[in-house]
Amino acid sequence: MVNYITDRISYSENDGILTVVISGKVEKWQESLLTVWLVAWTFCGVYVFTQLIGGDYAREDRLIMFVYEVFWTYFEWKLVYAFFWRKWGYEIIKVSRESVRIKNNIKNYGKVKNYFVENIEEFQCINVPTKSFAKVMGNSFWNITEKTISFSYFGKLIVFGIQLNNKESKKIVKIIIEYLRKTA
Repeated sequence: MVNYITDRISYSENDGILTVVISGKVEKWQESLLTVWLVAWTFCGVYVFTQLIGGDYAREDRLIMFVYEVFWTYFEWKLVYAFFWRKWGYEIIKVSRESVRIKNNIKNYGKVKNYFVENIEEFQCINVPTKSFAKVMGNSFWNITEKTISFSYFGKLIVFGIQLNNKESKKIVKIIIEYLRKTA
């Protein structure tokens, strides 16, 4: 049976595995705005690239265009990834007695990261002040960097739970901890 925490977060327990699914979807207007931004950004980069290759510019101007293209390429990749994440992305957390598996899934593509339960310490919510600049930027629909749940694995901090509010994070942490206690 699938239970819903919110309209974009669900969890279920089947065959000894707790599965939490967090959708990356946003509202239609945000998706449309992201699409317009992607098209405009791509057009700008392609135009500058054509000028870099075929234009008659001084060496200094070409250098500036090249540096622009390097930065453009980085942000193009980030924007394309955010677009695909918002369109088809899911974060899947599978918890069993033996392991926690986390996958950022876009159209069934993505790498599964496996962590053995015996080496996991301290599931917790990451508390970032709600009025901080980092929190505002991390929770923007064009950005997918704000992760809200963590645990320690061999002394390394592992973070997941993309763009959850404090209530959602606490609920997921509670569900995972209760499940692990029940199966221990």
